[in-house]
Amino acid sequence: MIIVQGFNEKKITSGLNGFLKQEFRELELLDELTRLRFKDKLPRYVPLQL
Repeated sequence: MIIVQGFNEKKITSGLNGFLKQEFRELELLDELTRLRFKDKLPRYVPLQL
């Protein structure tokens, strides 16, 4: 990837706020559940309808 124009360096170096961190954690969990379900490795006690 090549950046061809200027950018605000703080946006990529200052970290994420709490809300955005929580959002990414939730997305990672959903991604893992989806992966396990696709591979038919999701335990039966986990509900399929979230």
